[in-house]
Amino acid sequence: MAATQDRKPLTEAELRAAERSPVTRDDGADVRLFSVALGEGQWLVVGEPVDDIATQFQSQLVTNSLFALLLAILGGLLAALLARRTFAPLRSIVNYSVSVASGRLDATLDADAPSSEVRELQTSIGSMVASLRDAAERRARSEVDMREFLADVAHELRTPLTTVRAYADVLATTTSADPEVRGRAQERIAQESKRMSRLIDDLLLIARLASTRLSHTSTFDLGEVVRDHFADLQVLDPDRPVEIDCTACEVEGDRALIERMFANLAGNIHHHTPPTARVVVSCAGKDDFIICSIDDAGPGLDEPRLRELALGAQRFGQLRSGDRHGSGLGLHLVMSIAKSHGGVAAFEPSRLGGLRVCVTLPKSVTHSR
Repeated sequence: MAATQDRKPLTEAELRAAERSPVTRDDGADVRLFSVALGEGQWLVVGEPVDDIATQFQSQLVTNSLFALLLAILGGLLAALLARRTFAPLRSIVNYSVSVASGRLDATLDADAPSSEVRELQTSIGSMVASLRDAAERRARSEVDMREFLADVAHELRTPLTTVRAYADVLATTTSADPEVRGRAQERIAQESKRMSRLIDDLLLIARLASTRLSHTSTFDLGEVVRDHFADLQVLDPDRPVEIDCTACEVEGDRALIERMFANLAGNIHHHTPPTARVVVSCAGKDDFIICSIDDAGPGLDEPRLRELALGAQRFGQLRSGDRHGSGLGLHLVMSIAKSHGGVAAFEPSRLGGLRVCVTLPKSVTHSR
């Protein structure tokens, strides 16, 4: 604003000072002055009370503060929304973890987080809980199988023990028994005792195979082992047609266990198929494995039993029709020996009408646990 007549005149020094930079002059009220020289002693003086400037400054400061506060509130709300959206998957992970900790292993966790890192975390946690769930299910199934296993062992041992006790009572209470009766009793006690010994030996071998690794391994001709045992079968059953096609197949493994496996397979056929039932045996190498197949024309196994064997169920039921004394451990022992060598034994209906056993073994021994 231009200087008015009621104010003290400005000296030339004040005018020149105000020309260089604005000055404040106390003229009853602080005034901020700025001057411009017009020439010939003429000056243009512009001034404004300092109080007006302070008022405008305060007003601008309040306006700026309110605007900054508004921006801060809006920014905070936006940040809260973004954080809520970002951390929502983490809350779902926390809730999922609480559910799992309470025993709900069947709970699910969707990998739907917007962040790839959080999605990866969700996937990892879901996989970990799935593994825990599978382990818990396997443990539950194992406990059920173990109870059934022990029940079947007790049942299998009870039968020969009952026979032994009965004949022992006959020998103990009949002092003047007929020699034929006494001989029969002694013979049956010996038979049932051997049966129990074989059962216990099989149980101990299965337990050893499941808990320890092979310790005595060597390289030998598997074809020779197979030919020997099924040649023995042909000697035991002269009227049985036995076809053997086994090439030389070098394999690494525990020869005693492999011998036991094929002895069991040949023995099963001898005991549980008609003496004239045809048998076809083949053994050949394929890539890094040796595959041996044994087909017989016996009665075979029914579908439920084949399914149980496919699942590895440890059951002791009669494996062949007419098997009155089989413990049911023979085929399971075959599976256990094959597995201990890193191989597998499969059972299926044979093209001959009976049972087909296919044993696959790696040429170099591997351990499967």
